[in-house]
Amino acid sequence: MSEVTIINLPNHIQGDTFAGYRFNAYDENNDAYDLTGATPLIKFRKGGVNGTITATFGIGTGLTWITQTEGTFKIDRQVISFTPDKYYYEIQITLADTTVISPVKGTWTITNQIT
Repeated sequence: MSEVTIINLPNHIQGDTFAGYRFNAYDENNDAYDLTGATPLIKFRKGGVNGTITATFGIGTGLTWITQTEGTFKIDRQVISFTPDKYYYEIQITLADTTVISPVKGTWTITNQIT
């Protein structure tokens, strides 16, 4: 397993539509994981890496496959109603053979709506 990639998502305004974000999962040789039969989850925590889980996205609930055999999926286009704050997230993927990997983590700042 390669090192965890840190991706801090672009700041987003509460209540606005998020355009989505694409993720790619790579192994220690920088080859794309074949995610056929895998289960990716993204958990967002408020208040730090051990904070309260405020949202969990999975396939069909905020995530969509782009190409499973090439290890690509995305956060869907959706309205984000998180309370303004800094959120910490991690992508955890359970592969078809039950191996669990966490290839990406980062932060996402949700800002106040002004209008």
